[in-house]
Amino acid sequence: YSGSTYFPQSGFIISADGLVVTAISGDGKNYSVVTSDGEQQEAKILISDPVLGLVLLKIDSPVSGLKVLKLGDSDSVRPGQVVFGYSKFSSEDYRVALGIVSAKESELILTDVTATDQHFGSPLLNLKGEVIGIINGFDPDFPRLGLAVPINKVKPHIPGAISSSGALFYEPATAY
Repeated sequence: YSGSTYFPQSGFIISADGLVVTAISGDGKNYSVVTSDGEQQEAKILISDPVLGLVLLKIDSPVSGLKVLKLGDSDSVRPGQVVFGYSKFSSEDYRVALGIVSAKESELILTDVTATDQHFGSPLLNLKGEVIGIINGFDPDFPRLGLAVPINKVKPHIPGAISSSGALFYEPATAY
């Protein structure tokens, strides 16, 4: 949720203690997270990056057993690589879209994974199930063209350190 207006979109959990990555929504001030089991949790903004169009949230009181996605290496993404996007539109409506990487630049991954505004904040995954990007755009004139921020652009914003295996070692941020 953002303010009093509901802006449904996707996001994903990157740590068992409730760190969530999603796209900036609405006024970008207030967020609630609804987990895959339907639990609604309030979340605080740790980082908001309007240049990338993304936010890093911390669920106030995370439930145990959160499903955490592993972060991959977007520097290894190549044109022609098979990828997929995963979104949850409602409590019973999950969407998976398969596609290929059309082009990759340092600031953007272009793919034919279909994207709409409800896909914003969704993970773009490689075939290992690792997050390689965050879907945050599309061209309305070319609806089959999805745009994603490479995950390596997001990693420096995450409190703690990412090991070479991609596991997150979270240390509470104090500078934010």
